[in-house]
Amino acid sequence: LGARTPQNPRKPHHTSHFHVNPSLLCPPLLASTHVHWPATPPKPATTPPPPAMSDESKSSALPMPVVDEATWLTKRKELLEKEKQLMKLKDEVSCARRSLGMKKVSTDYVFQGVDGDVKLSELFGSHDQLIVVHFMFGPDWENPCSSCSLWADGYSSMLPHINRKAAFVVTAGAPVEKLQAALKRKNWTFPFLSAGESTFRADFGVNFSAEDVAARKPLYNYGRPFPSTEGPGYSVFYKDADGAVYHTFSTFAR
Repeated sequence: LGARTPQNPRKPHHTSHFHVNPSLLCPPLLASTHVHWPATPPKPATTPPPPAMSDESKSSALPMPVVDEATWLTKRKELLEKEKQLMKLKDEVSCARRSLGMKKVSTDYVFQGVDGDVKLSELFGSHDQLIVVHFMFGPDWENPCSSCSLWADGYSSMLPHINRKAAFVVTAGAPVEKLQAALKRKNWTFPFLSAGESTFRADFGVNFSAEDVAARKPLYNYGRPFPSTEGPGYSVFYKDADGAVYHTFSTFAR
């Protein structure tokens, strides 16, 4: 590997500018030619395997306790009795709801739709019952409530079944332009009307002033404060043969 002139020009001697494979050189030659071994990369740290889980630890990691067949069957029968009690209670509540009575609506509220103004009494169409959804979408809001939107995603598919017995509309405080934009953006097909130009929302307990919200006045759901000026809910109305409109029921977030 020195710098001597090669004896045979046709067979040039190796010079220092040639690439030398260090693995072919003996240690003394390495020292004399200053060839350096590449740094040996450190071995990657190995993570010790996790300790084996005991049966008790495995059971505690599951979403519910593991029981034997006899225990499960006993608990299921106990739960079934409670489910039957709940069903009977629901039947009693439904009966009480039907006998609650109804109150006459003295104001024929006006809503704004894509085809112009429409009165509350006109929303029934050929039905004598009307279901109104109180949708949280305030006049100055840029987007509708995400929770109300979640429920609204199912209204269009339910509408043909609902319309067998009742008329169905969704109302909000936002102007018609915002409602129509939301319908198009979310592919909703149900009637979406603006109630922002009447007292309908306030009269039915889903619209509050900023002062009332700040003072935590119990105006929502028959006696509790609400953290927003807009609240969700459902109201049901009945129209008799003479055209008189009655409020039969309202329900709100619990």
